[in-house]
Amino acid sequence: MSGSGHSGMEAVISNLLAPNDTLLIASRGIWDERALQITERHGNLKQLESELKKARPQALFITHGDSSTGTVQNLQGLGELCHKYGALLLVDTVVSLVGVPFFMDDLGVDGVYTSTQKALSGPAGISPVAFSARAEEMINNRKHLPPFYLDIKLLAQQWNCYGNTRFYHHTLSPPLLWALRACIKEVSKETLPAAWARHAAVTAHFHKRLQDFNFQFMVPKAEDRLATVTTIVLPKGYDYMEFVRYIRSRHNILIFGGLGPTAGKALRIGIMGINSTFEVVNAVADAMADAIVYLRKSSL
Repeated sequence: MSGSGHSGMEAVISNLLAPNDTLLIASRGIWDERALQITERHGNLKQLESELKKARPQALFITHGDSSTGTVQNLQGLGELCHKYGALLLVDTVVSLVGVPFFMDDLGVDGVYTSTQKALSGPAGISPVAFSARAEEMINNRKHLPPFYLDIKLLAQQWNCYGNTRFYHHTLSPPLLWALRACIKEVSKETLPAAWARHAAVTAHFHKRLQDFNFQFMVPKAEDRLATVTTIVLPKGYDYMEFVRYIRSRHNILIFGGLGPTAGKALRIGIMGINSTFEVVNAVADAMADAIVYLRKSSL
């Protein structure tokens, strides 16, 4: 898709769901809320099964890795559960793909999208999408028309997926496509298992450094933490934006405050793609330790 991750999100949803269809959201953060303004969290398979039984939705939408909260969602069993009740499984992998293991077919995922500017280490502007055979059949037999720009059947004609005359849909950006190709080439050289292992090792080291400095994690269980985004709670009395500004001006390192449900409650540190190295996380940990000491002294 030509566009940000939001274009991928809307393409996956609008091509598979018609007006008046039901979409069940398993919410863990802002990106699930963006898919539909539902904020109730469903935390395990039993709760999800109860909701699937009750709502009988056409699809379940879930975010694999949420950058607002720094959580990673275990997707094991979700595809099978959704298909048991006749629902499709739609997954957001914008901030998780390449940084965290993801197997679309094995997990029974029917629609998935990502974006190029996260762990792929590319420029923003392209949102790769993929559909299962089950979802493709649904798209081919649908009665509704999605937005023209996001119509995957028209886009498939532009990409010559049907082996007939190409259909002009919109002007693509060759530089973005070349950039995506270069990113995929780099990932292929490293291999996905090596990239997953690197992100896991670097993040574990980063978290150990932060624990040594007595920083608190917003996500208490290590297995629930996302390998590409870490959310930290500052000690009482510290201003989050002042902390961010100090690190940027003093150390030339850009981290962010919370987003959506974590706004004003946490720091978000993105360590992904080519930035997922021990050198980078050591520099960030040192800068954060300096900020804690300096800002405490300056407030006395």
